Amino acid sequence: VQALIAELDGVAVGYAFLMPAYESAYAARGLYVADFFVTEPARERGVGRVLVAACAAQARREGKSFLWWASKAWN
Repeated sequence: VQALIAELDGVAVGYAFLMPAYESAYAARGLYVADFFVTEPARERGVGRVLVAACAAQARREGKSFLWWASKAWN
């Protein structure tokens, strides 16, 4: 498991946990976003967008084919 931490002014305000994933239909390796959170005060400030971009950049650095994220409908 990998953890990416988002900070504003030196304070942790969000995180994403990434896990290796494999898609057998395409024989492709990727990363799965297992958990993602941004604190309420940091929302609507672009932190989530930057954190998602950091997840995608990590997948590219590792040579992965995809980034997979699923969320409950109520979330």
